[in-house]
Amino acid sequence: MDLDEIFELRCRNKSVKYISRKTGMRVSDIEREIERNIRQTDDFIKRLIESRGRIGSFKTMNLIDFAPEKMSLERILNEQDIIDYICLKASDHHDRYMDCIRYFIRKSFRK
Repeated sequence: MDLDEIFELRCRNKSVKYISRKTGMRVSDIEREIERNIRQTDDFIKRLIESRGRIGSFKTMNLIDFAPEKMSLERILNEQDIIDYICLKASDHHDRYMDCIRYFIRKSFRK
C-alpha cells in the first residue's frame, strides 16, 4: 500500500471512495491508515494547540494551499493559517485536509 498516494489524494480533497477506485485499494484499508494517522498524531496536535493558545481570525481554508508538494512539517509549524486550521479542525476526524496535515506530521516522525 502506497501511503504517499493515499494522502496525496487526501491533500487534494478526495474522498476515501474516490481513492479506493483510483488506487484499487479497499476502502477498509484506506480508512485503517487514516485512523492510524490520527492515533499517531493526536498527542502532537494536542500539544501544538495547547502551546498555541487562542486562534486568530481564520478566514477560509481556501487560502491555504494543501498541495502535497508544498506541505512539510516546517510549513505546518510556521504558517499561521495552517495552525489556526488545526486548532479549528483537530477534533474533526473526517476532515480531509486534517488527514493531509496529520500525514505530513507523521511522515516527519519517521525520519
